[in-house]
Amino acid sequence: MDVGQGDAILIRNSFGQNILIDGGPDELILEKIGRILPYTDRQIDVMILTHPHADHLIGLIAVLKRYQVDNVIYTGANYSNASYRYFRELISQKVPRITLAESNISLDLGDDCYLNILFPFTDISGQDFKNINNSSIVSELGCGANKILLTGDAEKEVEKDLLENYPDLQAQVLKLGHHGSKTASTLEFLEQVNPSLAIILVGKDNK
Repeated sequence: MDVGQGDAILIRNSFGQNILIDGGPDELILEKIGRILPYTDRQIDVMILTHPHADHLIGLIAVLKRYQVDNVIYTGANYSNASYRYFRELISQKVPRITLAESNISLDLGDDCYLNILFPFTDISGQDFKNINNSSIVSELGCGANKILLTGDAEKEVEKDLLENYPDLQAQVLKLGHHGSKTASTLEFLEQVNPSLAIILVGKDNK
């Protein structure tokens, strides 16, 4: 979804389940979701916060206030920010299931489709990061033989770890890390993943 300078991805399967990955920098996400979901559908089955930067987080707070959210997946990594603290308070009050991300998590979406968490490899809740981008949840959306790799704002260091842990990692579609900036998408990573299509989520005129 086009939410300006930020990330927001809505996955809706054939059974009407809604998976929202990130929410962009403001409440524009509500308008975008409203154009996709039926008016009577006020449920987000799974919400994923890849990492707590504002351009991924703020819209999710708006969604939590408007929609019923059944499960939130996030890392729980430390980050000193008022919006992130509020997000954590909100999910503890409103969301019945909270899941800390790690690579053994797989969501069955039906029709031979799935969403697998590839990174972080283990529970990183409570950990401090010099660069919070490198706490980003990386996931693989698969349907049959087709795969989409969703990288959040993961940078070169995470790409290197992914290649070491998943030597056969490939995807037809790649959402480039960190909005396509030079801090991500190394040549080695691109050659290994070998996507036919790369997507950049970025605001107009961003440099």
